[in-house]
Amino acid sequence: MKKVLSTVLIIFLLSATSPFLAEATFPGKNIVFGKPGQSTEHKNEALIKVYNLATQKNYKQALTLIEQNIRVSPKLATLYVMKALVLNETGEYLLANRALNKGLSFEARHPGIQYGFCQVYRNLGMPDLSLQACRIA
Repeated sequence: MKKVLSTVLIIFLLSATSPFLAEATFPGKNIVFGKPGQSTEHKNEALIKVYNLATQKNYKQALTLIEQNIRVSPKLATLYVMKALVLNETGEYLLANRALNKGLSFEARHPGIQYGFCQVYRNLGMPDLSLQACRIA
């Protein structure tokens, strides 16, 4: 019995000191752009280039292109969704949350908004908000 308790205690202490972090993966095109019938953004070459950079984990270049495109189209919610998803991948969760809120102000029904909130809130350690956003997504 002592061995079992000791083993359980050691496992608990190890998991508390070095927890397994969830590893995010950049979502599919339907989440980022919406379904092809909903939007024509999946045909936008600049957005596709950013998407490809992000899926190849070239986040710095993707963020640079996103910022350039935001200057040209400051009210395009997809750019803010993409920015948030990239920032989430790089561990900049508060900045990702800010980008999602900005995108939400332009297009509340964007398919990537709630998906992004689900991921970001989970990474921020806010399980209730994460679950709520995941259910909506």
